[in-house]
Amino acid sequence: MNNITFTYSQEATLAAGQSAFINEFGTYIVTILEAKYMTSSGGAESIEFSVESDDGKKANYLNAYTKKKDKTPNKHGVNMIHAIMGCAGVQQLTNQDD
Repeated sequence: MNNITFTYSQEATLAAGQSAFINEFGTYIVTILEAKYMTSSGGAESIEFSVESDDGKKANYLNAYTKKKDKTPNKHGVNMIHAIMGCAGVQQLTNQDD
């Protein structure tokens, strides 16, 4: 077993609780870093986004659910995808296998 030693750092103390992730509610202008089509363990389907704001903060695991567990459309999620497409100027999305 390794002995671990911490030496007090006032700089580290002041940084406690700060992160490079979006942690406040609000409106952000973001760049989409990744979008993946996902199926939950319960069977609901979503597009999961990872994004980064202009100031470098990130948000991961943002899901817009497009189908419910029973495979019927989730209108709220579908509308959200269309809104994102409109803002991004994207006319069509296609699932791509890796």
